[in-house]
Amino acid sequence: MKLERLLVPTDFTETSLSAFQDAVLLATQSQVELFHLHIVDSQDAVDKARIQLEMLSNRALVDHKVRVINLVRIGEFMKSIGDVACEIEADLILMGTHGIKGMQWVTGSNAMRILAHSKAPILIRQESKEKLVQHIVVPLDSKLETRQKLDMAIKLAIVYKARIHLLVERELETLSIERMNKLIKQVSTYISDHRVEYTLNYEDQTITTSRLLDFAYRVGADLITIINYQEEVYTELFGMTREQELISNKYNIPVLCVNAKNTAEIITAY
Repeated sequence: MKLERLLVPTDFTETSLSAFQDAVLLATQSQVELFHLHIVDSQDAVDKARIQLEMLSNRALVDHKVRVINLVRIGEFMKSIGDVACEIEADLILMGTHGIKGMQWVTGSNAMRILAHSKAPILIRQESKEKLVQHIVVPLDSKLETRQKLDMAIKLAIVYKARIHLLVERELETLSIERMNKLIKQVSTYISDHRVEYTLNYEDQTITTSRLLDFAYRVGADLITIINYQEEVYTELFGMTREQELISNKYNIPVLCVNAKNTAEIITAY
């Protein structure tokens, strides 16, 4: 299980360039191929974008010995990011979010729209951490789809030599307890088989967004991994979703969003 291709979109703002630096840091820890993408709205802007990308890739090579593959595409950025991720078969998209202009406006509905256009998971940072990930929080329940986020969490934990913190809602009904205990045993074995350290933590109440965030803050999480069940997002009509609230969380903890696949497509080892 390896993280092989990483896509980082940029609009050359401070936030997106900070995300690129975090991606370069990740690339120093593994053999991941790093793709740096800028999307323009016309052919006239292509050459300038290529020059800017080349300056950044040269610096990454000189300072960190990391080779970067530069990409320029013409199109609409929210859809084009997903198209390029599919084209290069990216394992992960890493993006920055903060502010309200350019590609920094990736809070709330825009982040979820990008996710809707992409098969690849998206790691969204509010600010550059400029340090290795050490603690990854994974909330776990008995739904089959939620297990999909575990594979990506393990991939990142292997790269960073990080610890996974499983958060499980304590069940009260006998059948639910038996089902959850079986799942926990399978998941624990699966994580251990990949030689990743983990902790098992129980929440006596419903795992709400605020309780998940507070737990992540207490364990010093560098990343929260969540599953997105929505194929389309209609925030203008129905308000902020749980996923959007997590993305823009008050602790500025990065969030990894994984799209739920149809359960018929899922092949798991547990």
